[in-house]
Amino acid sequence: MKSTPWTSNSESKTICIFGGAFNPPQLAHVGTMLELLDHPATERIIILPSGNRADKSFGIEAVHRVGMIQAMVDHLIQIKGDRVSVDWYFLEHPEIETTTRNEYAHVRSKCGERVSHVFGSDVLEAMTTWWDLDAGVGESTLFVAQEVPKTIVIRAGYEIIPESVQAKLANVQNIITLQHPSEISSTQIRNPATTIEELYKLVPETVAQYIIQNRLYHFL
Repeated sequence: MKSTPWTSNSESKTICIFGGAFNPPQLAHVGTMLELLDHPATERIIILPSGNRADKSFGIEAVHRVGMIQAMVDHLIQIKGDRVSVDWYFLEHPEIETTTRNEYAHVRSKCGERVSHVFGSDVLEAMTTWWDLDAGVGESTLFVAQEVPKTIVIRAGYEIIPESVQAKLANVQNIITLQHPSEISSTQIRNPATTIEELYKLVPETVAQYIIQNRLYHFL
């Protein structure tokens, strides 16, 4: 693999933006964030739940997404204290589409230039095709691939990034290989075949309790 742009260009600790649908939050989310917080380059994490997304329908009321995410955040705060926080901006403003450009602009306006957006290595190839209309220059650009500061989390099966992909990416600040990777997915939890016993092995206990108490998904 090339050394550029894959060496860290961050001289100070970064504030990681951890976005996602969290539908529901699960142990892979938690494990990734804990390892990010253990990395010396990470100052803290801001969890930024998705709101209005053109590519996704959540199939669950926003109030319950908030409840489950807050349960996960409370769990993380018990372990890492105030180095974890949640920003409800996009859930509170459904008129604003949740895009990486908008996420980055929002957090940067609050936290300055030290923000870094967390991406799994499994999305990097697709990222090089995300052409985005930049009103400032009047043309489409690879804004996410080339402009957004990135913390890359290496995921199983995507350890080797093709040089053709590397060549289109810039502003990679940190690359983190998880010591305890998990293959749990939120889709797996929403599968009607998943039992309550299995649920407790896939999500934090507080999230499992919220799901069961509120009869969410198929856990009636």
